[in-house]
Amino acid sequence: MGKEDKGGARDPVPLGAVGALPAFADVGIVLAEAVGRITPDDLLSADHGYTQTDRKQILAHVRLRDMRSISKMAATSLTRALRGSDKKRGSSLICALSTRFSRGFDNSDGLSAETCVNLLHASTAAGALAEAPQIAEALTSLDGLTGNFIDLVLIDIFRHDHALSGLALALLLSSTERMAPQAADVLRTAWDQLREGQARLPEVPISLTELRAIAAAEASAAAEAEAQAEAAAKAAAVAVKAVAPPAKAAAVGNGAAPAVAAEPEPRSPVAPAAAEAAFDGTAFDGTAFDGTAFDELRAGLERLRASFAAAAGSAERVRQAYADQRRPAQHDLSALNGLAGEFDDLRARVEAACGGQVTEASADALEEVLDQAVTAHFRRHRVRALAEVAGPSVLEALLSEVREGALVGAPGLETLADLISLGGDPDAFLERFSLQERFRQEAPDHWAPVAGAAAEGLLTLPDRPPHP
Repeated sequence: MGKEDKGGARDPVPLGAVGALPAFADVGIVLAEAVGRITPDDLLSADHGYTQTDRKQILAHVRLRDMRSISKMAATSLTRALRGSDKKRGSSLICALSTRFSRGFDNSDGLSAETCVNLLHASTAAGALAEAPQIAEALTSLDGLTGNFIDLVLIDIFRHDHALSGLALALLLSSTERMAPQAADVLRTAWDQLREGQARLPEVPISLTELRAIAAAEASAAAEAEAQAEAAAKAAAVAVKAVAPPAKAAAVGNGAAPAVAAEPEPRSPVAPAAAEAAFDGTAFDGTAFDGTAFDELRAGLERLRASFAAAAGSAERVRQAYADQRRPAQHDLSALNGLAGEFDDLRARVEAACGGQVTEASADALEEVLDQAVTAHFRRHRVRALAEVAGPSVLEALLSEVREGALVGAPGLETLADLISLGGDPDAFLERFSLQERFRQEAPDHWAPVAGAAAEGLLTLPDRPPHP
């Protein structure tokens, strides 16, 4: 079992290092088998959960960037890269795909061996998950993913010998039926070897499906509690407003009566057409939106989310204070009263930077607008970069037209930029063919030779990627 040192600190590797198991030498067999089962649809199933930064790192492996979501074409290229002869690129891509899931397996929760064992027994898993919020989050993040993709993620966690890679190994056992026999045997043997040093580990651990269901139930209960806290906060704010003295009233006791923030005027609804157009890239002022502005707004959004979380706790304490007929703590009242102003300030900054109006009063709405604005920013920069496109002298007349078109956003140029990024790549023949066909449909007919030159890698752009 996991041991504790004299200071009471928990074992950082509670189930032992899987890298020390004899069967670990064959992890390459398991990984290759998992990669062989991956399809473009498997990769598309995972796209919804990646941040823009994660997605950029993933797409960079196939020389694509600036996509709000992973397209079918991009997923096909990524699948080919996973299976390609460049093992270094394939391994790096697997890491990029699994990073957002592996964070919970570094034992940042400080789990003991006993807690890990309890996680793997159906009768004790719920209680153990309460001590393992990072693992619980990792499990719920698997929602919507295909079995093949989940296998790849867990195998990647296993092969990197994280602090909790033993848990990943246990959760893989329920998937061995869909694996090739040789890969399944490696995992079963590794589990038997791990159990030799951990007598309480079950011979057949809880399945991944069962543990995910328990984690989902716990998350649902937490969400319901949060909703109740939000309702309590609203009730508390109304109660505070009802009993608070006028702003000019004299201080009472050792402190002044809490001031209550005024309710903001409701915003006029925006017509659907106007709302749709507000952040399509046309209303967005790309010249005023630089990387620094984006970073500052992102940081502000993270602070706002933290404030919302803190206010939820304050709301519960205020509710309990009223239930106990006590005066709530001043810092809890301040947290509730100040949150609306913090949100409105950030919303105003986002609207000023991005153009248009954010009508939904939520942090998610602000993040969506930022994502759309950054996507528009990248698209404009990629097209503007074509104002400096270079290529064979025989195409100079056509390239001159393309350069002029880049300054006014002529149709087809975004497709041309994608085609240039894949130019000459032997592993991207189908993608290049598809882009050429699209370019011929979008651009003037006489520009077709430009697409052909781009597909062959004969066109170049200045190496100055836009900063988000």
